[in-house]
Amino acid sequence: MKYEHIIFDVDGTLWNACAVSAEGINNALEKLGISKRYTAKDIEKYSGEPCSQIFHSLFGFLKEEYPILLDEADAGERDAILAECGVLYSGVQEGLQKLSKDAKLYLVSNCQDWYMECFIDFADIRSFLSGYNSFGASGIPKQEMITQLLNAKDVDHAVYVGDTSKDALASKQAGVDFIGASYGFGDVSEAENSCENFSDIVAMLQQS
Repeated sequence: MKYEHIIFDVDGTLWNACAVSAEGINNALEKLGISKRYTAKDIEKYSGEPCSQIFHSLFGFLKEEYPILLDEADAGERDAILAECGVLYSGVQEGLQKLSKDAKLYLVSNCQDWYMECFIDFADIRSFLSGYNSFGASGIPKQEMITQLLNAKDVDHAVYVGDTSKDALASKQAGVDFIGASYGFGDVSEAENSCENFSDIVAMLQQS
């Protein structure tokens, strides 16, 4: 394998939890007596942004009237995710297991720290990972999380797998290669390498 160190995004790359996130957020809105409702597509639109920015985009116009809204929305989403989780893309668990035999695997995402832990436990992939970080835990941009992780592991050459143009940009800024998950939420049409499903990503990594 070309890469001994492979870093993965989570949402839109390894799983889709947008429907459950929307359900939890809507539960919080109902609790507060707010009529606004969101769909999975609404959540997909902002997926990949830092978690604080997503809530600002969704609720910025309501924050003054409902000062506890952000906390309630986070709690509502957390309750829903912990209860129902999301949907793994086909081949994720098996693929990560295969890759972990010949490479060090990591996760870097703009999600909350509790969200990352829930995903790892649900996917049952903790034993395949050599490390992970999230915006919720670190509070730093994705490119800095990637750089920090690589510096801590003394890694010179790695690849990041994600599903948005911002993932591609973060990879470039961190000095790592990029593989696009074109089945995800964003646009990776300009990526030099992209795949239409996770199994193809695994095959590309194994053949590189």
